[in-house]
Amino acid sequence: MSIVKAVEPPHPHPLDMNMDDMYELMKTQLHQSGVPEVLHSAIFRKVNQEIFDAGDFFEVTMMVDDDEEPIKKQTFATKDINHNDSESVWLVDHAWTFLPNTAIESLKKIPQLLGRLMSMFLLHTEEKESGTERLIKAVHKKLFRYAQTYSVTDPTKPMGDNTVHYWYVVDEFGVSIGHSDEPNCRMVPFFVPTKGYTLSILFLTEDIKKGQELTRDFVDTGLIKKHPKWRDILLTVWDENKDIDFSIYEENAITDEYFILGRIPDHIPSIEVQDKCKPFTYNKDKPIKLYDNDQQLFSNLKDIKVEFVDNIYDANVVWLRHHFSEFKDLAEKNPTALVNQFPFESSLTVKDLFAANVEIVFNETEFDSDTMTKSPLWLPVTFNLNTELPQFYKYFKEREKKNLDNTFIIKPWNMARTLNMTISNDISFIIRQIETGPKIACKYIQNPVLFKRPDSGKNVKFDLRFIVYVTSLSPVTCYMYNKFWPRFAVNEYSLDNFEDAFAHFTVHNYTDKSLVLNMYCDDFIEDFEKTYPNQKWKNVEGQIYDVIKQVITTSSILPSPKGVSPNVQSRGMYGIDVMLGWKDLSQNEVQVYFLECNFIPDCKRACDFYSDFADTTFKTMFLNEIDPEKVTKI
Repeated sequence: MSIVKAVEPPHPHPLDMNMDDMYELMKTQLHQSGVPEVLHSAIFRKVNQEIFDAGDFFEVTMMVDDDEEPIKKQTFATKDINHNDSESVWLVDHAWTFLPNTAIESLKKIPQLLGRLMSMFLLHTEEKESGTERLIKAVHKKLFRYAQTYSVTDPTKPMGDNTVHYWYVVDEFGVSIGHSDEPNCRMVPFFVPTKGYTLSILFLTEDIKKGQELTRDFVDTGLIKKHPKWRDILLTVWDENKDIDFSIYEENAITDEYFILGRIPDHIPSIEVQDKCKPFTYNKDKPIKLYDNDQQLFSNLKDIKVEFVDNIYDANVVWLRHHFSEFKDLAEKNPTALVNQFPFESSLTVKDLFAANVEIVFNETEFDSDTMTKSPLWLPVTFNLNTELPQFYKYFKEREKKNLDNTFIIKPWNMARTLNMTISNDISFIIRQIETGPKIACKYIQNPVLFKRPDSGKNVKFDLRFIVYVTSLSPVTCYMYNKFWPRFAVNEYSLDNFEDAFAHFTVHNYTDKSLVLNMYCDDFIEDFEKTYPNQKWKNVEGQIYDVIKQVITTSSILPSPKGVSPNVQSRGMYGIDVMLGWKDLSQNEVQVYFLECNFIPDCKRACDFYSDFADTTFKTMFLNEIDPEKVTKI
């Protein structure tokens, strides 16, 4: 469920509110969660008075084995209960609310919480006596069998940065409710805006008799409604030995609808109309008419005179940070203008769409069953978890049988800057992450080339941000800005702690700028070649440029809407992130990996580092003035 964070002044205490006012706060959540309206009055009263009375209706029992070790808890009704009774609803407290990237750290800091979860998760004696570190791992291993999730959205923040996905564990009573494919109850999270906390609401879906077990469906999510055949795979979180019949799963067919679903369609001019479009003629004595709704970049122009205009139909150059779709309209009304977007370029900039292009284009390449990889090696093996979960699960298990590393990075489809990204080698954890929104799973680059930070001496991960200018897709014509930006992790690289964002991620200027190491690329190259004398940067750079050209080409091979479409008025500037890894354990040969392509990257640092960046960008993209000292054609 999605909960909108209150941004108004605090509401009055609920006891001073009438029923209608309270309903306004509650009804959206309750209706979205499918809570019957007959229960709303009781929920209102129990929330106001904080009545937790489930113990008057249910009892929890414990099953143990011959060694008195706990096997499972069960919950039974102590009386007959009618599910249509307006009082048949109960509040369930939350024992712990956490973020997946900080769960282990929280367990280390709060020993009382660790002890409580040990009991709730039914850890055995040998696990309890194994020492704190191993105990934390044992609790964390079971955590996502019990945890559930909700999201909080702050409408005052930009889209993409405004939603936080919280995970929570309900109290001892809540975790004792078992699973059934034919459940008799549901339990849903409910944010209480007047109190500022979240609890869960338990209600029956059918009548139950005294002594009957209370059960819910552990995979009662939107995903199972869309993919009912996935039930057995989703349930492996709670039953690791469950047999999976892969024959019932069809190969994921990537259709045109996949690329346009939920997106604003782009309208492309016909070839005949495009043939009539001729770029404006540049006269150095006259200012170029520029429509720019951002001005972060082109307010830094020095050599080029521009006149900012308020209408795209009066402009020579149209520069937009938001999605533009009316290419046909622009061609007909302003045929001499150039615009900084290509039709359907989301197939390059959106992670799942680009991965789908790669899957189609390279479909016939041979699969290496020993390493479980296939071409192109520059893209780590990637699965769309919302359409390819069965294929991912099978792939994961086959790697497991071969004792291959099974670490994956889980990424939201359309967010950059490592937002909501997680890293794990636990299949149960990965499966549960799908509940927080669309995700892709990419094989983690576990053997990266490292760099010794001069400020700390730590060997850290790094990635490289390159700027590429695309002036045509028919044929593909690209220019690389000759400078790039290395970005460094903070902590020593290690696979021991996947929660350590400062070891695994390199972008920290949006969180703690004091940790950011700014280094000119020339200094980076010098240090790189000193550290790795057998690696000549020119050779590495050549491989990087080749990969970037392949990325752009791959995204534009298929006709739209699958691929990025050529358009005579279109130009593009993209920030492409790559990482260097070792091809094998000998660490003799570097492999370049493509991470992602960003539309209209943040150019503040580029302008701060290189005062001519804005002019170089404008000249390369829109004036066809190519300076080989500044850019390189690839």
